[in-house]
Amino acid sequence: MQTNDSIETIRYFCSLGARPSIILSFFRYVPIKIIRKIYKEVTGTAPSKGQLPIKIQIYFGRKHAVQASVLAKLYSDALESTQSEANALITAYELLKSIYGNSCLNFSQAWHISRYVACGQFTLKRCGEGHSFLYDETGLPRPPCPVCKEIRKVNAPALVALDVKVKKRKSA
Repeated sequence: MQTNDSIETIRYFCSLGARPSIILSFFRYVPIKIIRKIYKEVTGTAPSKGQLPIKIQIYFGRKHAVQASVLAKLYSDALESTQSEANALITAYELLKSIYGNSCLNFSQAWHISRYVACGQFTLKRCGEGHSFLYDETGLPRPPCPVCKEIRKVNAPALVALDVKVKKRKSA
């Protein structure tokens, strides 16, 4: 059963760069042919063929650790506000893009992180400064906290103001 809300959400997913297989994970009742058709209408191109690349180690590397941690925190907070998984991911990704602009993780990477958080393979921990950052399923510490490092490095006010944005979205 397809609703107008579902179709609009699928269109929005496509505009964010979600591949049809990602969209299908949220909308199992919508045939993949319809999702591909919507994808082509929205993006103007046929979807990429093949499986999504999966290398979870990149989320703990220097380049992606902070963004992955921020996204996981935003996603977890959005889920706690009783949003659906699809809307929680959209909310988290939009906020991440508002902080990092076009240099943020792509939507496929954001989806991967949300899946690993949902199944408990990635866990958010708090550092001594109170920031949330990711651990993998082994639970081995990855010091120092990547969020602390980033804040010290660039004095990132957007990261400090993160909780305010999430709280505002929750109450809306």
